Order: sequence, then structure tokens, then C-alpha cells
Amino acid sequence: MKVLVISDSEKLGQDVSLTLQVRWRDVILVWAAQGKKGIDLIEAEQPDIAIVDLGSFDIKGLDTLSEIRSLFDLPIIALTSGSDAMDKVRALEMGADGWIGKPFMPIELLAEVNAMLRRCSILKFQHNHPLPFVSDKLTINCATHEVYVSGKSVRLTPTEYNILCHLLKNHAKVVTHRSLLDNIWGPRYTKDTGSLKEYIYRLRSKLEDDPENPRMLVTERGIGYKFVGADLTE
Repeated sequence: MKVLVISDSEKLGQDVSLTLQVRWRDVILVWAAQGKKGIDLIEAEQPDIAIVDLGSFDIKGLDTLSEIRSLFDLPIIALTSGSDAMDKVRALEMGADGWIGKPFMPIELLAEVNAMLRRCSILKFQHNHPLPFVSDKLTINCATHEVYVSGKSVRLTPTEYNILCHLLKNHAKVVTHRSLLDNIWGPRYTKDTGSLKEYIYRLRSKLEDDPENPRMLVTERGIGYKFVGADLTE
């Protein structure tokens, strides 16, 4: 496994490497002190995961995060300052797939990276067992992970795509918050409904004609969400 750390703290990169070696002995760390260098390394090194330190002054963390997301489908973990809810929301809005507050315990990092790898394995399974979905204006090519709304291509992050596919597999059935969080992020996140709400909002913004009055991704208040689409085929 190859991990890219973008941070102006070389020590943080070393700490990440030592922590991950406890679980993955063959881990390879790629470190960049600046955002532009980190983006160049993604192309050159093809890392499996990127960890972006949003608190690093030199890398302009949020800008770097946004640029990585616009260019690559690489899973991204954001390191935020403490547990500030707004830091977390901003990280998700800019394209992060997960986050960890600093300072963090080694077990937190291990759990987050493991959850990322699990989500990636789900994507690979879907790639090897493609099922095309068509429903009204929405079309999903599961072999290429391409999503179209009214014939126009829509770019989804890996996490957004996983959430959509999980709801599609349970078409017209309510999927509880807990089930979604456990299947997409893992048991550590089963109470983190705020993150889930943010991702559903982002999906609606990309897929719905009127995100404020959704017709595909419907909320079951206090319970969860369901995908509703007429004439679903697969």
C-alpha cells in the first residue's frame, strides 16, 4: 500500500508511516511539504490514499484538497484541527472522503485508513461485477463508475458513488442512518449522521432537479434515506 501525506510537518509523515506499519508492514510513504508537489506526486507515484493536513500553512490545505478532488478519484483523508464541526464540514465540502482531528490516536488513523480500503474494495467489486442502472433521468455505468443525469455526465467522489450504489441496491426501501454509516464508513461512524447528511446534500445537488425538494433521494425523517425511481432496470 502506498500512502501520500501532504503536510509541512515531516514528523507527521513519519508518525503516519510508523502507525500504518503496525497494520500494513509493506506500506510505502510518499511525503510532500507543498500542495503542488503533492499533486505532482499523485500522478507520478499513484498512491492508494492521500492524507492532507489542512492545518499546514504552506500547503493551503483546503485549496489543495479541492484541486486533488477535481483531478483525481483518489480517496482522501483530511487532518483537521481538533474536532471542530465546521472544519469537518468544510473538509467534506471540498472533497474529503473522511477526516481525523489532530492530535489523533494511532488507532483512529488505522481505523480510518482501513475503512477507506474497505470502500475501495467495494468499488473494485462493483467494477468486476458491473450492473448498469437506469431510472428516469439517472443512468449509472457501473463498469466505469460513470453517472449521467439527463444524458449529461456528473462527477461523483468515491464516497458519493458508494452511497448512491448502496441506496440503489435497496431501491424503494428505507436504508437506516446506521446501516448506511456502517456499510460506507464502518462501525466507528454509526452515530456520525452529520457527515452522512452532508454527503446526501452533495448528492442531491448533483443529481436532483430541485435539491430542496428531492424526488430520487428521499428522507425518511429520523430513520434514514431511500432511493425512489420509476422503471428501475438492471
